[in-house]
Amino acid sequence: MSIDKMLSEKLYNPSKAVRFEALKNLVKRNKMNTSSLLRKFLLFEKDKELIFYARKSLDILSKNLRKKITPFDITDHEFIQALYSNDNAAKIDTMQKIIKLRKKKYLPYLIEKTKTEDDIFVIATLVKAIGYLGSEENIDLLCEFLKSPDGRVRANTVEALAVIGGEKVLPVVLPMLEDKHPRVKITTANYLISNSDDINIDNIIEKYSRSNSLPEKAAVIFLIDKIRAPRYANVLMLLSKDKNKVIAKDAQSALKKISKIQDTAENIDEFAMLEKLSVDRQPDPLTPDSRPKSHDTFFSLVEKLFDSRNPDDIKKTILKLERLGDTRAIEKLNVLESNSKVVNYFKKRAIDKLSNIEQHITTCPNCGFQIRKEKNEA
Repeated sequence: MSIDKMLSEKLYNPSKAVRFEALKNLVKRNKMNTSSLLRKFLLFEKDKELIFYARKSLDILSKNLRKKITPFDITDHEFIQALYSNDNAAKIDTMQKIIKLRKKKYLPYLIEKTKTEDDIFVIATLVKAIGYLGSEENIDLLCEFLKSPDGRVRANTVEALAVIGGEKVLPVVLPMLEDKHPRVKITTANYLISNSDDINIDNIIEKYSRSNSLPEKAAVIFLIDKIRAPRYANVLMLLSKDKNKVIAKDAQSALKKISKIQDTAENIDEFAMLEKLSVDRQPDPLTPDSRPKSHDTFFSLVEKLFDSRNPDDIKKTILKLERLGDTRAIEKLNVLESNSKVVNYFKKRAIDKLSNIEQHITTCPNCGFQIRKEKNEA
C-alpha cells in the first residue's frame, strides 16, 4: 500500500489522534493530490480543531500554489478548459489568476458556472471573482449566496459585495454581522468599519480575542491585519502568547506588520526625509543583490489609486504616495472621491503631510525635480 493511500485512509480513523497525525503528515508531504484530500476530509470531519487545522493548511497550500502561477496572460482555451474540467484545484487557481488580471470578459462564464457548480471551495472562489470583475448588476445574483450553508461561501460573498460597493450593498451586508460563522462576521465588520457609524468594532474584537474558539481567534487576527490599526496591538500581543501555535504565529505576523506601519506612516518626519535626499548626498552604487524590490513609482501609484475599487488597496496606495513624498500627489488626492471614511481619513492626512513638505522644497518647472530650499528661502 502506498504512503498516500495509507494516510488518506487514516484521515477517517475513529481516533482523533490518528486523524490529526495523518493530517500533519499529509500536509508535510504536500503532493499534487493533497489539496483534494483535504477538501474531501472537510466534508466529513466534525471535530472543530481538526477542521480548523485542515482549513488553515489548505489556505497555506493554496497560497503557495498561487505564488507559482505565472503573472502573464491566460488564453481563452486555457480558461475554458480549466473552468469546465473535473480538477477543482485548477478551477480555483484559474479564477484567482483572472481576478489578478482583471479579465472582465470572462464574467458571463463565471455567472453561468454558478448554476451548475457543486464544490463549495469552487463556489466560494466564483462569487469572489464575480465581485471583483462585476458591477451593481450582479448584486442580486450574489445575494443568493448569502444564504449558502457554507461559511466560506457567505464570507466571500460579503467580500464580493463590498468590492462592488454602492448604496444597495450596505442594507444587504449589515444583517450578516449576526451570522453564526466567525469569518462571515469579521468580513462584514471589515466592510462596515468604512461604511457605517453604527458598528462597535471594539466589542467584537474584545469578544473574539478572549474566545475559546480557534476560528474566532483566527477571525479577529484576520480583521486586525486587514484594517492595520495600531491601537489593537495589545490584542495581538495577547494572542501571540496563545497556546495554539498557529494562532500565536499568525498574531505575531500581524503584529509585525502593524509595528512597521506605526514606524513608517504615523511618525514619519518629512523634513528629515528631505534632508536625507539632499542633492549634496551621493548614494552608494547599487549591486544587483541590493536593488530595491519595490518598483512603485509616482505614476504607477497614481494609476493604482484610480483603478482600484477596494478601500483597503486605495488606503495602502495613499500610504505609499505619502511615504514617497512627491508633492505632485496633492493634486491627484484632491480629486480622489471615496465613500470610505478610512480612505478619506488617510487622504486628508497625506495631503496635510505633503503640503508641509511642499513648503520646504522648490520644484523645477521643466523636469519636475524637487530641490530643498535654503533656510532663508523657506
